[in-house]
Formats: sequence, structure tokens, C-alpha cells
Amino acid sequence: MREIELTDGSVISGEIVSFSNGTYTIKTASLGMLSIDSARIRAIISKSPQSHTEIEHGDSSRYNRTLNTKVGDLQQQMLNDPALLEMIMSLKDNPEFKQALQDPEIQEAIRSGDPGRLASNPIIDRLLNNPAVQDIYKKVK
Repeated sequence: MREIELTDGSVISGEIVSFSNGTYTIKTASLGMLSIDSARIRAIISKSPQSHTEIEHGDSSRYNRTLNTKVGDLQQQMLNDPALLEMIMSLKDNPEFKQALQDPEIQEAIRSGDPGRLASNPIIDRLLNNPAVQDIYKKVK
């Protein structure tokens, strides 16, 4: 769930469904689906108070707090860069990615917040070498 702050000061809560041609499509509980031009958006903020990993392993886990901070920073970078977000959203139509997201082992590694388990998965390794992912990596780096 995200809070989308508009240039007029209003705030919309919802899930970003897509980004295409400079327009975000946002699903909200009260207003349904909205299309908002990126020029009207001042900021996009994650509403997640704590990630699943931090809750599961407790606040004393320095590794998980560091990882969660890095993930949060990366999410913010992606959401505030329309071109990067469009590159990422284009992956949802890729058959390799669809298949990977349906893999039970990958789903469990994501749910449990286990980056080591994800990194050691051969399907993930193959996806990381995908040219589109490499382009995203270069843009984020």
C-alpha cells in the first residue's frame, strides 16, 4: 500500500497497478481505479510500518534492519523514477518472470524474507542475467 501525495497537497492511498506513458494506474479502496499523470505526483511513500522479515526475526536483528532499509530505499527510488518503474512493470508480461513467480520455492523464499534462499535459486540466477534486468540494475546502480 502506498500514499501518493499530489502536487495540490492531497493524498491518495492505494496500490500502484501500472505505469505507462507517464501515467500511474492506482487501485484505491474508496475511489476504485484512478489514472494519474506523473506530473501531478509530488511523492510516493510506502505505508508499510515494518516488513515481514523484521517482525518475524525481531527488532534486534541488525542484518534485517539494514536489508529492509536498503530495500525501502530501492523501492522509493523505483517509485520516484517513472522510466525505471516502467522498465520494472514491463517484466510482468515476461513468461520467464511469470513462471518464476508461480514457483512454490520462490514464493516461500519471498514470503519468509530470505534473500540467501532466493539468491541460491537457479531460476532467480537465470532471471538476474536477463538483459532487461541487467538494464534495470545499471539504472539503479
